[in-house]
Amino acid sequence: MEGRLTIMSVADKCAAGDWKAYTGKDGKIYLQEGALKTCLSFEDPGDRERFGENEQRDNGPYKGFLMIKCEQCGEVKGFCARQETYSFKCNECGYETPLEGLKPMYMKCKCGEEFRYKTNLTDKVFSRNCLSCGSPVDMQLNKRETAYVTIGGSGKR
Repeated sequence: MEGRLTIMSVADKCAAGDWKAYTGKDGKIYLQEGALKTCLSFEDPGDRERFGENEQRDNGPYKGFLMIKCEQCGEVKGFCARQETYSFKCNECGYETPLEGLKPMYMKCKCGEEFRYKTNLTDKVFSRNCLSCGSPVDMQLNKRETAYVTIGGSGKR
């Protein structure tokens, strides 16, 4: 349905930096686009996590797809943490990197595949290979520097 607001469309707008989501004193989640404010109230805690409103998730433990750069040797490793973890042990040098304040990363390849990670990368721009086709995908921090998004990604599904 055209013009319908969905959780995924809001999440895409927030990840791209077009909208800002925040929690008001009344406990409702607000979306802001320029001067326009739209009030939404979410009762499902899972909805809050999709918007990054669960502060406990920012400092771990982390679970799921992670892309972590070793603080010692700089090796970058993408993997799926099936169990909650607070750190990453590098396969190259053995250093244990603490996982704190990871940013979401939304990778959309030209082959049509989409991947979501949490990462500790700090570069403004970088390139990673698609897991499906192996093509490089250029990534950058969004306007608010809160998440990584695909360069030139339209956000349309």
